[in-house]
Amino acid sequence: MFDPAEADALQQIWSLPFEFVNLTPELPFLSPAIVTEEGALYVPTDLPGLGESEVDGAHPGFGRRFAYGIAVNLSGRKQVLCTSIWCQVAAEACLPGCDQVDSAWLFRFEDDRGKVQSRRLHGPSPIRPRREIHGPVGLFLDLGMVLTRFDRDAFRTAYLLAFGVPIPVLGWQKTQELRPAMERGDLLPEDFFEQCKGPLQLAGPDRESFTRAWASILTVKKSTVSLVRQAARSEQICPVLVTNTDPILLEHVRQHLGLGDLAERVAASCMDGLAPKSEDASMWMRARQLAELHFGQPLAGAIGVDDIRAYLVGAIKAKAVDQVIHYRHFAQFRYQLGQCGLYLPLDF
Repeated sequence: MFDPAEADALQQIWSLPFEFVNLTPELPFLSPAIVTEEGALYVPTDLPGLGESEVDGAHPGFGRRFAYGIAVNLSGRKQVLCTSIWCQVAAEACLPGCDQVDSAWLFRFEDDRGKVQSRRLHGPSPIRPRREIHGPVGLFLDLGMVLTRFDRDAFRTAYLLAFGVPIPVLGWQKTQELRPAMERGDLLPEDFFEQCKGPLQLAGPDRESFTRAWASILTVKKSTVSLVRQAARSEQICPVLVTNTDPILLEHVRQHLGLGDLAERVAASCMDGLAPKSEDASMWMRARQLAELHFGQPLAGAIGVDDIRAYLVGAIKAKAVDQVIHYRHFAQFRYQLGQCGLYLPLDF
């Protein structure tokens, strides 16, 4: 059986080009897989089950049984850890060939009618001591496509369900025309509704249903949120949301999506004195101020996380953050956090 404590003992000290990850951090059981530094995911077949499965992994074809293992050579001491117990003997048989010191190898194992076949996928690849950040850290997180999924077309579906008719074309166009002003804080939610209700063929009493439909574009990414909450349990780490959003969505995040704990500190484009990330780094700078206010001292490090690379470039140039993570999926996010100096243990 996979031992998360054994994997942590290796991964907390050494930075590997691929490492074990839990595919279901939001669930009470652990589903071990392997993620590479590029974000590729290798998923064994004999998992106890998957959670919401935010990402697709390298699943084998129908009827095939795969497992994966990581071998290391640390100053001549060799060790191999596997996702599944049935391949352990075959994995240990690979160790004599792992001769390059301070290196790691990634192996795939296939159960072929009772005979285990091994294949080297990566390595030898150099390993090094894991970096650490000593002192308070700000973790600045985008909302849409990082902590939540983001689908504007969901508003159309929610409108149909709420009002029983498809959204009028002119109404849809009006909401999209005025949305940027609300996201910039130039238009209040009540004024947004007042200007949209005519084209939407709605009346004053419909505002609450409209608001719920508008907010339906966000759904929680449970695996990522679970990892962020694990990080936030450390007194060393202060999460701050940094998001281009409007007051309706921000209220929905706090009150209805169950993310109030992660939205305690927010730098949003709709707030006074802040501009969208595409214009400047004011939100990233505000996030740093909020984190330093929380700790009562300067940060030892600040990490920006966003799915849009250009926004991260702006944050780095403004010196609002010290390191960045270009978010692709939760397993890659966890790996990159470790590379930044914030390793999240599998066994906690």
